[in-house]
Amino acid sequence: YVPLSKCSIGLECVVSGVVGEGITGGDRLTILRTCGQELPEADRLQWTTLSPGMQAMTTTVTTTQGFGNPMAGADDLRKWIEPGWLDNGPPMSPEIRDSIGIGGDSGRGLWGLPNDGFSLSNAREGFYSWGGPLWALAGDYQLCWCAAGSAVNTLSLALSGTVSGGGGYCSKPEHYQVPLGTIRITGPAVLPGSSQVFQCVRRRGCEIKDFEGTMPEGSRLLIAKA
Repeated sequence: YVPLSKCSIGLECVVSGVVGEGITGGDRLTILRTCGQELPEADRLQWTTLSPGMQAMTTTVTTTQGFGNPMAGADDLRKWIEPGWLDNGPPMSPEIRDSIGIGGDSGRGLWGLPNDGFSLSNAREGFYSWGGPLWALAGDYQLCWCAAGSAVNTLSLALSGTVSGGGGYCSKPEHYQVPLGTIRITGPAVLPGSSQVFQCVRRRGCEIKDFEGTMPEGSRLLIAKA
């Protein structure tokens, strides 16, 4: 059991040092909202917003709460606009991009994880990685386990030390029914085709407020040319 793991957007996610009864080399992990269940439709719709082939959708919220008296010429406008990390992120191979699930494919782990959301098989006990950078939406999720060579695992089987055999080795969300702990994906909230936008006024102090994401204490931002 792992109480809390952390992985950062833009970097490969690695979970190591996992110990417990029945842990062997070749076990696999995935990240889900609820272990053993497909990701909800609401997640898929959010993930595919402004992705290639989808109709553009922009959400705009106008508010003055928390801003105090706005500066002359400032506009209290929050938007999700094009583009997202698909255009502005680091280059990646077509294979990795496909395995991340740009189209919101079903039957996989969390969108934004390489290898269709399932960790790569590794001979080292308690070591799990996905083989590429993580681009999932920031937040807390469940880390879910599937025993090597099994088709279906349940919590009662894991506690009894029994592993069910069969084909379809850890290839679907329903095969990952054993919760291993919570994983926190840290970083700004960005999507394949959309990102947050803020407005600052020239020759005025620039403050970024209500920035969405799971930003660790001490996080910093860089303003660069688009």
